[in-house]
Amino acid sequence: MQMRPSNSFAATSLAVGVAAFCGSSASAQMRFVNYNTAKLIGDTNAFRAVLLAAAEDDRQGFAIDPAVITFQEVPASIVTALDGHVAAAFAPTVYTRATYTTASGEDSAGGAQCMYYRADLLTENTALHLDLSTGASRYTDRWFLQLNGYSSPQAGFYVYSSHLKASNTSADAQTRLAGVQTIRNNSDALPVGSHILYCGDFNFYTNTEPGFIEYISAGVGQGVDPYGTADWTGAANAYKHTQSPILTSTNGLVAGGLDDRFDFQLSNTEFQDGAGIALIANTYRPLGNDANHYNMAINSPANSYFIGQAARSQALANALLLASDHIPLIADYTIPPKLQLQGATNFGRVLQGATVSLSYFVSNIAPVQFSQGMFVNHAAMSYSGTALTGGVASVAVPLSPATATATVNVNSATVGAKTGVVGATSTAEGGQAATAVNVAGTVIRRANASFSAKSDLNAATVNADVAFGSNTIDFEVSVWNNGYNALQALLDVDSVSGLSAGFTGVTTAIPNIGAGSGVVRVRFDATGKAPGVYTANATVSTSDENLVGAVSTPIALTLHATVVATGNPADLNGDGTIDGADLSILLNAWGTAGPGDIDQSGIVDAADIALLLGAWGS
Repeated sequence: MQMRPSNSFAATSLAVGVAAFCGSSASAQMRFVNYNTAKLIGDTNAFRAVLLAAAEDDRQGFAIDPAVITFQEVPASIVTALDGHVAAAFAPTVYTRATYTTASGEDSAGGAQCMYYRADLLTENTALHLDLSTGASRYTDRWFLQLNGYSSPQAGFYVYSSHLKASNTSADAQTRLAGVQTIRNNSDALPVGSHILYCGDFNFYTNTEPGFIEYISAGVGQGVDPYGTADWTGAANAYKHTQSPILTSTNGLVAGGLDDRFDFQLSNTEFQDGAGIALIANTYRPLGNDANHYNMAINSPANSYFIGQAARSQALANALLLASDHIPLIADYTIPPKLQLQGATNFGRVLQGATVSLSYFVSNIAPVQFSQGMFVNHAAMSYSGTALTGGVASVAVPLSPATATATVNVNSATVGAKTGVVGATSTAEGGQAATAVNVAGTVIRRANASFSAKSDLNAATVNADVAFGSNTIDFEVSVWNNGYNALQALLDVDSVSGLSAGFTGVTTAIPNIGAGSGVVRVRFDATGKAPGVYTANATVSTSDENLVGAVSTPIALTLHATVVATGNPADLNGDGTIDGADLSILLNAWGTAGPGDIDQSGIVDAADIALLLGAWGS
């Protein structure tokens, strides 16, 4: 809550800072206040000070601007003035006056009901407003308010504000009973599960009065008294009393001391279940009543409402004394969670069969100011569509900006474009589901390394000749991504290994081969090599492009480098003379591809030895 400057009347109290919120066992999300204005005949500065104090009351460990304020005894002549008091007292928080009506004769019977609500939190459904006659020219107003941004009916509530017949004769009690019966007939006809709050100046003298018993009788609208159903009269129950804070009449206010419990907030069982919109335990209290002023003025002797804050307590009591002949009643209520879901909307390209998890972040963005005692909210996660499989079923959701993480796997079993939807639904009563996240991506085949563009060829042999006495020769071998299209991974050539002496790799890596090919280069150095065939059985390591789950696939490459002597092909050692040394080379390669395959038939055999002997000595 934003602290405001004190007005001049209550400077000594309202300048005192709100106590620290830590340590509270509850969370003030909506504060309800009801207050009999006494037709604003009291001191207007005091009245504004009381309104501000209702917002700054941190006796239970927190303070918050009221979400709803209902006033009794509001004749049409003071509505504009009341608008101004509310706007000034709670600025900069903006309030909207709910539907206001005054029936014939109501102003002369004390005045109508008037309600204000925070426009940032709530919206009135004006179609659900109505007036109910409760006798003695007095009417109860019914309003329905919905939390902004929530769609569940249980994120809304009905408010019945009443000013029942005054005085303590049996006839007066019967008039009050008839009025409550009218209210209960209306509330019991509401849908099961409705949240219903009854507030106002009920003028009940005892807990045995038939009107009170009617309020708490069974039905959809059964009211629950936070103080229970026991007797509320006498000094032992002084903490419950709301009328009158003044002992001697001033400005026409009803006097007599604080000895009656006329003002109530009764709510039905839907407000008592600790879920969604619910009364926070131990927050129901008459503002400024320290339980030590039974049948006395609220400011004498010294008031001690705020523990350890004597000046603040006394200044509030002084304001209450002059503002009205009632004191406000306050209660705090939780609100349901409102979920937010964030996470991946496009998982891009995923390899078929790969395990890819997507993370989604869930938080409660309900418009709360304090998180103390917030009930644990869970989100039920849902996943649908072709893109997703499995996933976390539910998560405990913290208040924003903290988040909980839910994960789901991409369905990579089949190839193709995939779409899906991730949802988070609150399991709490009246909770608001998150806006679903749409997710899409593509599952692709794995890359397919091949030495051919037309077939899946995983082994190849390449031959090359190099003249004796030469330096080097490069083998250039094309590697293709066989069958490539948009639904197939790109191919990476990572390395060439297994090269024997004389062979070295020139190519280090070739990334992202798609429709074309990559060329692997291996160099053979013939320097100092005798004529003959030199062989390398190499492994070309390939892999899928750099995606999660990429695997390596080796393909085999055999390289033959033939060092060919210059001059006579029978001069196998290249020394310029065909002699026994050449014959020895030939015989050692007998039956192989060489060296010694003089006739290039592919095998060293008798034909080759005949050619060598025919050239002997030359």
